[in-house]
Amino acid sequence: MTRSGRDFFLALLVYGLWSMVYGPIDAHAAVVIKIRAVNPLETETAAPIRYPLPKEVAPQDIVAKRIKFSGQREYHLVGGAGDKEPAAAEPRAPQEADFKIKYDKKNGYYYVDHEVLLGPRQIVTLEVEVKDVWNIPPEQIETLRTEVDALLAQGGEMNETAAALKEEIGKALDQIVKSQEQTTVAKVGVEQHINSYGKNREMLQQAQMDKKMIQNLLKKAKGKKGEGR
Repeated sequence: MTRSGRDFFLALLVYGLWSMVYGPIDAHAAVVIKIRAVNPLETETAAPIRYPLPKEVAPQDIVAKRIKFSGQREYHLVGGAGDKEPAAAEPRAPQEADFKIKYDKKNGYYYVDHEVLLGPRQIVTLEVEVKDVWNIPPEQIETLRTEVDALLAQGGEMNETAAALKEEIGKALDQIVKSQEQTTVAKVGVEQHINSYGKNREMLQQAQMDKKMIQNLLKKAKGKKGEGR
């Protein structure tokens, strides 16, 4: 098999896993993204790894990076299988213990970029430990709630549409708060936690759009009052 053929085969065996860890001081969970590459061959070969990180993750969110090898060897054997004497051990230069995080401008996400030398049937695991960025800050929720209340307080008499929108915004924000309490990483696992975050972001965006609608309604109402004078 050619080098390019091996690389293509290895690329098919690069995959990601999720897990979580707890900080030694506080009880907040961090998320660990584990990227594994498998050498299915009986010969030593290079494994190129390019793996996209979630779009919410930026370099400042990365807590730690680690590389682990299965059956890690610090040397390789010199000599053929037919030798009568045991093969001599020659020290192997240690592989780079770090890997790069690069940005894909076209697709708008960061990704792991690395190449390792894997022995026969060896597995390498690249770990990226990141902060739990899949949470909407409570202050952002409360700020939106306060802004809506302030808008309606300035608008004088509240029309039915604005009142209905305010009620919908309140329900959405309450639901987000409840969802984040019930779908922490510790309670439901990483994947469900991230899925819930996506739904909560959609609800927040809808609430923000409803707030803009209230602003437009109030502007129109003020305009009509000005015309009537």
